Amino acid sequence: MRAAGPLTTKEHPPGTSNTLHVIFALAPARSMAIKGTSKAAARQEESPVRQARPLGVVVLLVALAATLAAWALIPWRAQSQVDFRLPDGTPGRATVLGGGLGRQAGTCLDIRAVADPATPSGSTVRAYRGLGDKRPWKVAAGDFDGDGRVDLLVGVYKTTPFDRNLAPRPFVYELGADGGRIQPRAKWLGSQLPGPFADLAAGDVDGDGRAELVALMLAPGGDVYVASFGWNGFGFLGEALSPTFPAPGPVSPARPGQAGLTVRGPEVLLPGAGAFRFAPVPPLAPAAARDAGVPEIGLDAWPGTLEGPL
Repeated sequence: MRAAGPLTTKEHPPGTSNTLHVIFALAPARSMAIKGTSKAAARQEESPVRQARPLGVVVLLVALAATLAAWALIPWRAQSQVDFRLPDGTPGRATVLGGGLGRQAGTCLDIRAVADPATPSGSTVRAYRGLGDKRPWKVAAGDFDGDGRVDLLVGVYKTTPFDRNLAPRPFVYELGADGGRIQPRAKWLGSQLPGPFADLAAGDVDGDGRAELVALMLAPGGDVYVASFGWNGFGFLGEALSPTFPAPGPVSPARPGQAGLTVRGPEVLLPGAGAFRFAPVPPLAPAAARDAGVPEIGLDAWPGTLEGPL
């Protein structure tokens, strides 16, 4: 702090005092002292804030690390599973695994060729895990084209280049090998079926030796119907469908795979509704298709019906 400097005396009018001049002479120095004190106090007040910023970053990093650790420790659970055999006879198992947080979040497709499907851990021959970006929700197996090789029907939940809405999609993969590991190869990546659907399954429902893609379709008014589709060399065509009937429970394309649709032998099973069996070329098939809201284009492609619920 700079000193005020020496005081000088001079003549003053009568009735005045030198005291007032002393006060004025000291005022600049006192003002400078106050300013200096204010800056020092401000620095002292800012220092805890500056110290708190690194602490906040550390807390944020610790919270992020804890979240990632919790995510890694969340156990993966099987949402859908199917056993099959590879062309060389090796048994395999495909599983949609779910884990993490949020609806339809943290799913992937796990494929293992194992010596004993009952104990896949420790006896894995070849393995694959992926498709997490496609959010798989169900897997089924069948030979759709009759070439003797198993195909995997995978229900995924995603957008497409021409449909930016999230929706269930039917994807079909062939199983190949890459460096001794199982590698699914895209065979048919379907963007949609003839209408909205809420579940998928696969099996030979018409007895022709080839598996069909079976879907639980949604009809206008809240009813549902079951439809099967056969491989025609470049995609799937409708083969049979059931009359419409009330949904046995909550079904929605936003939560696909909840209905529990399965194929066992020639029967399509739907919990809460019953079984459906293929019947060839009934005259009611086109009418059933119209009642179900299926577009009239291609109605002649439905050569049969799925009788039921039985």
